[in-house]
Amino acid sequence: MANYIFKGKLRAYICKECLDVLAGVQVRLYRHRDNQDVSNLVQAEPKHTFAVLSDAEIAAKERFLIAETRTDEQGEFAFRLSTDKDKYAGEAFEVDVRMTSVPGQKADAKPATVQFTITSLKPEWTQHGNELIAPYWDYLIPARFWCHLLAYFDLWVICGRFVTCEGRRPLPGATIRAFDADWIQHDALGEAITDFNGQFRIYYTSADFKKTPLSPWINIELTGGPDLFFQAEYGGSLVINESSSAGRQAGRENVGHCFCIELCTDKIVPPDADEIPHWERVEEFEVDTDFSPEGYAGGGSLVMHDCIDLHGNMPLTNVANGKALKYRFLIGAWTWPGAEDPAVIPPNAPADADLVPVKSICDSTVGYIYYSDANGDPRSAPVIVRSGDLDGDGCLTLLGMVVKVDMHDGTTADITVTEHNFVGAYLLMTMNSHAHTPAPYDILHYLGLAAAGTAVPVAERAPIRRFKLRFQVYDVDQAVDKTTDNKTLGGLVIDNSPVKYALHLTELMGDLCNKITNEVHILYTIDHPHLNSFSVTIENNGGIVHNAPPLPHGTFSGNFFFRGGESGGAGFTVNVAADPVCAYAVKLSWQTRHYHSNRGNSRHTQILYCK
Repeated sequence: MANYIFKGKLRAYICKECLDVLAGVQVRLYRHRDNQDVSNLVQAEPKHTFAVLSDAEIAAKERFLIAETRTDEQGEFAFRLSTDKDKYAGEAFEVDVRMTSVPGQKADAKPATVQFTITSLKPEWTQHGNELIAPYWDYLIPARFWCHLLAYFDLWVICGRFVTCEGRRPLPGATIRAFDADWIQHDALGEAITDFNGQFRIYYTSADFKKTPLSPWINIELTGGPDLFFQAEYGGSLVINESSSAGRQAGRENVGHCFCIELCTDKIVPPDADEIPHWERVEEFEVDTDFSPEGYAGGGSLVMHDCIDLHGNMPLTNVANGKALKYRFLIGAWTWPGAEDPAVIPPNAPADADLVPVKSICDSTVGYIYYSDANGDPRSAPVIVRSGDLDGDGCLTLLGMVVKVDMHDGTTADITVTEHNFVGAYLLMTMNSHAHTPAPYDILHYLGLAAAGTAVPVAERAPIRRFKLRFQVYDVDQAVDKTTDNKTLGGLVIDNSPVKYALHLTELMGDLCNKITNEVHILYTIDHPHLNSFSVTIENNGGIVHNAPPLPHGTFSGNFFFRGGESGGAGFTVNVAADPVCAYAVKLSWQTRHYHSNRGNSRHTQILYCK
């Protein structure tokens, strides 16, 4: 009995810069009907297959339903289709979505149910054990379709960004108000506060712009949509105060269910960069640009390990409201459809629900506190945070933290971190990656003489471990969730596994003191998921006598599954008959792709013989 695994995510464009997540909607898979041209439907673009269904159309296809499921908070879904239970055998299917609500909908909104067909899919299934896996389907509904769907729920949305006119720097903490310009009276549609990126959203319904002085008895709007104009308030002052005539301008008049805008002013001095929380780097690598989709860092496809520095800026307070800030990281492992497979990069991304707080950190110097000692002399002391400084949710609050300092008179004192005595070190925390990878954490694992030449069993090979890492920032009194996303790194490969190795000579199996005359048969084994290179050489006091090549060697050249190799039981034969009488060392050397540290240093093992 085969199982077919189909996973994906559903989101929708409000406009190019704005997305909605389809959380809590039903995803339905249907068999095709006899009167449908399946081949053409599978090849057609979704814009040609999208259709909102009537009740009669839904009822007509009900008996063709294969399975249904519901999306999570991030719009992700998963199907496990069975040949037995679902009578499914890998054929094409039709993907429908059924919604009873949409993002931004008010609690007292009139109920509505809409089902629509997106497309037909014929997944390319890949065998993994007893399961067949489809490629992850991350689908974005085009804005013209999504905004049409919002109309069924009488929902309208304004998605915008508030920036400086010069330089387009974000302006957080401003209150943006939207209005509809009417001949009788102007309607207030709603307001929102800009976030750290200057972004805001305002949701409203038709009732908000059809008001008259006689509402609710008489509502009227002479055109289909509102005519928009805006105000922006910052620090108690209006910095943008458009007249209602702005709502009569092209692009603002009679707008549709989705409207996107960038408002700007130069009346506000934007916050300095150090007033905006942001996560920028993992060690020296930029989160936005330096990681491959697989999770490798830099041009050398490097991997992280042990204590990992997460760099960025964290102000003590929210520039928008003055409240203390707290922050944390969430982490989740990518997985395999079945058992761990060292020959496959784990293909299944963790859902938001699978993310857990980082609660184990190495000593992290996040900044310095300045004070005067007992003699009145100015001093500074590092602010070092440890796992015990994190709260139950894994959050760290720097404002108000107490630091014990040396008063230089034989005593210590407790100094509280304030905005006046603290300077950040551009380090958010140092994550202890051992908490998220299995033991052992040794750098090396010697397999023993008897194992030399044989392959490491598949079950004992360390796999590629890939993680998702998310940075979150909250006001200190704010409840945490798993969906707040200040920045997410979708792939980060972490490797704390040891290099497994062994080296021997066939000629020395009976007696390590045997004298070599004509040939040596080198037995070697080297295995690691992130090997950069390995080589076998024969050396004496004068240097290398037999080099690689032709002796065994290998180098990483972009193949993520290069992990070394082994000689086999017969060994690698080297003719040494012409070598002078001397003592020799057969060396097995290697280097891994760990980011700089002693894990990534060049290493070797050797076995000696005499000729």
